[in-house]
Amino acid sequence: MDMDLSAEDLLREYEELEKSGFELGKVFEFGDRLGRSNELELHFRLILDDEKRPRSQRWHPEDFFRLHRYEGMLYLRQLLASEDKDYGVSAAYLMAELLPRGRYPGQAELLEELNGTLVRLAESEAPEYRRKCLIALGWVGTEREISVLERHLLEDSDSLCRAWSASAFLQMSGRVDENILKQKASRVLISCFEQETDVFVRGVAVEAVQAVWDVKLGLRGCAVEDRNQKAVNRGVRRALEFLTAEKQHLSD
Repeated sequence: MDMDLSAEDLLREYEELEKSGFELGKVFEFGDRLGRSNELELHFRLILDDEKRPRSQRWHPEDFFRLHRYEGMLYLRQLLASEDKDYGVSAAYLMAELLPRGRYPGQAELLEELNGTLVRLAESEAPEYRRKCLIALGWVGTEREISVLERHLLEDSDSLCRAWSASAFLQMSGRVDENILKQKASRVLISCFEQETDVFVRGVAVEAVQAVWDVKLGLRGCAVEDRNQKAVNRGVRRALEFLTAEKQHLSD
């Protein structure tokens, strides 16, 4: 770490970066310096500030947090129990991004604590908190957390929470035991197709089937993003036919 850089130094540099409109070259230069400093609190605060910007105006300081290495992970870990939900949820989300990409001392324990936190915070009243936690569970959740995703997919009042729960099954593919994932996801995805009315949620659920079972059902991601109801409904019919046939095959 660059121990010579103080928070005041970095804030002055940040002001210049902001004035430049977050010019790409300057972003990389400042992000590298910030990530190699010991100012973890400042770095995390800038991440929270950046999350509030319109997507087109963000400079993504979280991309440089990995440069803090294990010290950064320990800092995020202590924030998991924060009474401030912004801090707790954002710290958990960032941990879920970083842990699978690196090797840290006590990684198994870190993952277990993180998953417990994500499950707890996924019950937050604010849908934006639940969304981030459900996405993160797709990155780091185990078979033990599948029941949480099932419940949110079928019962959450927020459509994006339901969509990201379905997407989490897609993210788990290739990481969670294939047979267990298929067995549990099959039942809940069938129920989703039978009761869900939101076209985006239905489309994401079809994408989950395509990924988990590595099967082509003719639904493209652009059709899901565009909420193309005709294409999504066609994909749902094919997904239901496929899953029903799979279920029958397993019972024979």
